[in-house]
Amino acid sequence: MDTFELMNLLQAEEVDTSKRAGLGSSYLIRAIVGGQSLIAAGGDRSRDARVQAFVDGLHWHIRRFSIDRPMRFVLGSSPGDAEVQHAIASLHAAIGDRMDVDLSLDLEPTALLQPDFVEAERRLAAWVRNLPTPGADPPPPLLSELATRVDSSAFQWTRSAEDGSWTGRVLGLNICSAPANGKMLLMSLGAEDAWDMDRNASGQFRRVVGSAHSEFDEQRLEAAAATIRNLAQQREPGDSPLAPLAPANRIEHLVLAGELELHVDDGAPVVPLLDDPPYRFPTLWSEVGRVQWLDLLMRRGDVPWAIEVDVPLGGLAQTMRRAIRDAVLHRHFIRHARPLAPWFTSQGLYPQLCRAAVAIPRPRVEEPGMASLVEELEAVAHALDVHLVYLDVDHLPGVRPHIPRQI
Repeated sequence: MDTFELMNLLQAEEVDTSKRAGLGSSYLIRAIVGGQSLIAAGGDRSRDARVQAFVDGLHWHIRRFSIDRPMRFVLGSSPGDAEVQHAIASLHAAIGDRMDVDLSLDLEPTALLQPDFVEAERRLAAWVRNLPTPGADPPPPLLSELATRVDSSAFQWTRSAEDGSWTGRVLGLNICSAPANGKMLLMSLGAEDAWDMDRNASGQFRRVVGSAHSEFDEQRLEAAAATIRNLAQQREPGDSPLAPLAPANRIEHLVLAGELELHVDDGAPVVPLLDDPPYRFPTLWSEVGRVQWLDLLMRRGDVPWAIEVDVPLGGLAQTMRRAIRDAVLHRHFIRHARPLAPWFTSQGLYPQLCRAAVAIPRPRVEEPGMASLVEELEAVAHALDVHLVYLDVDHLPGVRPHIPRQI
């Protein structure tokens, strides 16, 4: 059922069209029906938008009413909907008894099934083979030699647990990649960094590297090392257009390098689980879903922590809601992906106890309306059992203070 059909059938007493806190997007129907808040997302919207609608709608409900009032969420069906339905079921389950939320599919009450990832067993078995075990090998010789020649703590290899490939980062910015065997090196700005990269930054990268994409092998290793050292200088705080890129990745780098501690509550800090070398940990929303990447897989004692790191580049509310959503779905995967349980057990962890957190620069609450907005977002995080870790940007070199203007 698409958005137009839902709107026609809702018989709403009121439809909210305000755009405050980034809640004015057309994918999100916010209405009052029978005196109760109703959130709906039509089947004609994108996969990502429909899943995000649940958390965005939760924020609207808390803003308009409170966490103590019941809420109804309606999902318009669409062919091939398993991933969306599984993700929303996982988000709904995360609320537990902290709030009363009813689910409907095409206006009919429903109980969506949470994914258990059993059908993805073969896929996850391949991931387990790429995850480290005690005494795991270091990066391949070519990559280890390159890191030695670069000789900078700013440069770091990370490995994908999905396919074993390697990514080189300079203060968190993806600048090179290599296959699992490490036989060839490709210098290029990573696709995931392109969304916040302007033309000045891409032009500066080409000037340093020589082109948008350059290949290096063992015959040109010293040239590659010199290039990476140059990029590391460009990433230091200053006027270079490369310096401000990927600020969330920069925070991840500081955590993995042991230069920044994350305290999720008043207890001891969490520590990286996969840090020598760092691994990129993949998760799924559904057995049939696409790979999602967890920012930081951490631990404290025998409890794993799924932590999302973000820095608002636009509105604070959209940034925090998306990070909260992702943290919840990463946590659900770790708790319920039974094929991965033996690996967590081998690390001395209980995956079913996994917790979730979002690390974000401390909001500037002195801005008009910001204090109440932060309180609302903290209530959203509480409803979904997500811890918030506020970081002081004054102690984060290269992460510029940001005052969101969208309230």
